[in-house]
Amino acid sequence: VSNQRSFVSYLGKELGFLNYADFYGLRLYDFYETHGGFRFAQMYKNSPYLILKSVYPEFNWSLGKFAKTPRITIAPRNFDSYGLSALSVKNPEDWYRIPISRLKQFGIQNKTC
Repeated sequence: VSNQRSFVSYLGKELGFLNYADFYGLRLYDFYETHGGFRFAQMYKNSPYLILKSVYPEFNWSLGKFAKTPRITIAPRNFDSYGLSALSVKNPEDWYRIPISRLKQFGIQNKTC
């Protein structure tokens, strides 16, 4: 956990966070943009809340204070290898750079969680 805490601390400094409350602005995308962050986030079900609750247990985190982020659902009948190629998706992190409007052209729906 100490390495994980160091990683989150580093990420917070990179994002300009000064205190625990600033971490409510942390997005899953922030982990994906940091080397090693994708696998780290997967260990906690891609949940900034679960990550912070684990690495900073001394702070009383409130799930409701985290920003809601879009969740996408792929409609398989409308999506194939052509879609992956057309969107230049090679890695899971690639999905985060594609605008929702472009995804909708391929039958991908935006759902807010």
